[in-house]
Formats: sequence, structure tokens, C-alpha cells
Amino acid sequence: MRIINLTPHPVRIYGEDTPDQVEDLDDGVVLTLEPSGQFARLGESVTGEDTVVTEEAEIPVSLVSYAEIEGLPEPQEGTVFVVPLMTALAAARRDDLLVPYEQVRNKEGTVVGCRRLGRVQTQ
Repeated sequence: MRIINLTPHPVRIYGEDTPDQVEDLDDGVVLTLEPSGQFARLGESVTGEDTVVTEEAEIPVSLVSYAEIEGLPEPQEGTVFVVPLMTALAAARRDDLLVPYEQVRNKEGTVVGCRRLGRVQTQ
């Protein structure tokens, strides 16, 4: 099976016993999926503006529409694609899309990898 990373970041897959937070990013890495250079994402457009008013401030709100998936190849025999969660949710009918799952973070709380990949299931 071939795995192609369609995210803009390396996806580090850590061993199952890796804690939720790591100091050394390479400690426990089983596989690193480097970005392929092609990115799958949802296209977005602003369809309007709104405002949320609180006691402290008026907060501008953009009305955003997420439409077509951009950069997602057609299914390929023997190939799965790692994509962002929003992309996988928008294309839940496809069973060849995987997302980083069981995230691992660094000391600052930034996601640096995952312990497994997930496949979005529709109800």
C-alpha cells in the first residue's frame, strides 16, 4: 500500500506507547510521511459579513462558504491519501482518505504528529 501525504506538513507517526506530549520530536517515531508537494484542501469564499456584540467589544464575523475540494487526486489502486480532517469530512464518501489521529504534541502544545491514522466514517 502506498501512502501519499497531501498536507503541507510532515506527518510523524509515533509508536502506540508514545505519550500525548513529547520533548524530542524524533523519539518514538515509527514513520514520517513527508509532504508530497500537492495539497488537498477545501476551497473557501467569504459570502458576507456579520458582527457579534458582547459587553466588551464588537467582533467582526466573516460568513464563510467551504465549497469544492481542491488538489485531491482521483482514487488510485493501492494508494491512500493523508488529508486534513475538514477535507476528509467533505469527501466522506471516499474510503481512500486518512487523517492524523490520536495527536502527539510538543511541550508548547503544538501538534507534531499522531499515534495512528484515522478514516472518517459516515453514519
